[in-house]
Amino acid sequence: MRNLIFTKSMNTSFQWMKDRSRILFLIPFLWSFFLILSACGGGGGGGGAGSPVPTSITADFLPTSTNVSSNLIAITKKTVQGDTITLDVSGVSLSTLSAGAAFDLTFDPNLVSYIGYLPGNFYESNSTVTYQSGLQVGTNNRLVVGITQQAGPGTTGSGVLIQIKFKAIKIGSSNLTFANNNLLSPSGPPLVPGLTWVTGALMGS
Repeated sequence: MRNLIFTKSMNTSFQWMKDRSRILFLIPFLWSFFLILSACGGGGGGGGAGSPVPTSITADFLPTSTNVSSNLIAITKKTVQGDTITLDVSGVSLSTLSAGAAFDLTFDPNLVSYIGYLPGNFYESNSTVTYQSGLQVGTNNRLVVGITQQAGPGTTGSGVLIQIKFKAIKIGSSNLTFANNNLLSPSGPPLVPGLTWVTGALMGS
C-alpha cells in the first residue's frame, strides 16, 4: 500500500514537473504574442479621432487681374516658403509724380495673418523713405500702410512700393481688399488721380 502511494506521488510530481516545463517553454512565445497584440492595438488607436494628423499648408496668391496697364497699383506674388508668402505692392507706369502712398488692406483673420513688411525700391530711388505698416488698433483683419518720402521730389515710373508678408493659417481663400488707398502728391494734400488698384486673394492649400 505504501509503495502504491509512493508511486502515485512520484507520478504526480513527475506530471507537475512536465507541465511546468511546458509552461516555461511557452512563456517566451506568449510574451512575443502579447507584444505583437500591443503594437497592433497602439497602431489602430493612432488613427482615431483623438490623434489628428498634422497637415502642412502652402500659401499662394491669385490676382484678380493679370492685365498690365499704366497708372496701376498692383499686388503680385514675390516668393512663397511653405505657409509664408511675400507680396509686392508695385506701381506700374505711374505718369504723375507721387511722394508716398497710404492704403489699408483687409483680409480674413481666420485664414491668414500678417507677419511683417520689407522696404520697396520705388520711392527710395531718389529720397529717404519712412515706412509704417501694422494692424489697426483693435482689429486683426485690417493692415494700415503708410509710405512717405522725406522732403523728396516725388517719383514716376515703375517699382515696388513695399513688400508685405502673410502667413496662411488654414486651408481656404481670403480676399485681400484695398481701402482708403491713395498716392500722395509731393506738393502736399492733393492726391494722385486716375489710378487703378488691383489686388487678389490669399490662399492656403
